[in-house]
Amino acid sequence: LVAGSIVTIPRIVIDTDVINFFVSDSPVRKDFFAVNRLLTGVIPISVPIAGNEGGDFRKPETLGKVVALQERLEALPGVTQVLSSVDYIRLVNRAMMEDDESQYVIPKTRAGVAEATFILPKPKLRRFSTSDHSRNNLIVRTGEAGSAKVRALEERIRGVLADADLPEGFTTAVTGNSILLNRSADGIAKNQATQVGFAALGIFFLICVVFRSIPIGLIAMVPNIIPVVVFFGILGLGIAPLSLPTSLIGSIA
Repeated sequence: LVAGSIVTIPRIVIDTDVINFFVSDSPVRKDFFAVNRLLTGVIPISVPIAGNEGGDFRKPETLGKVVALQERLEALPGVTQVLSSVDYIRLVNRAMMEDDESQYVIPKTRAGVAEATFILPKPKLRRFSTSDHSRNNLIVRTGEAGSAKVRALEERIRGVLADADLPEGFTTAVTGNSILLNRSADGIAKNQATQVGFAALGIFFLICVVFRSIPIGLIAMVPNIIPVVVFFGILGLGIAPLSLPTSLIGSIA
């Protein structure tokens, strides 16, 4: 049994899905899927872009490259919407042209971009751009739940950013509360070997001190270690993923 468990342990999937912590008829779970279905992705992921100097994101050509990147991100599986300051700038430009649909475009001049930006409410713009317009932020919305799916989406986003057509010297990143929380949860789960190892050493030391015998300590560790190995072997069979709550079971056992 232990040998079989050791074989399946490498197949463990690390995935913490907070939504699945709630029962199926929970209001939180119902609302989560309702927003995903009727509006847009509940989970926001930030893609900040750092320029070289102030005013970089007032240049029409730079904003055009942001739009191209935005469209590529929107085409990724799992992405429901991508928002940026360019969306607001195009809306303002259309409004100034008597709501002509054909004018839902980036102004052709830097002065035109500056004028559209000036009209925008600053609290709305603050989510997407710094005050000196040297940095910009794309908000990628997704309905993917679970750290494994978000992790896969993050890799797809990084793949797009790696060959994005941005001006030389511009840098990008992928971050946000959902990314950080998922990394934290997965980090705790990945550290299971260390946690269980320290627990086992502590128990072994205490038993050896109490019975004043290392052989008895080794014998006593057998019923302590086997259930833990079998538990992780069961996870490796796909019964459940290794997540934040299931990661506690090994240490408790």
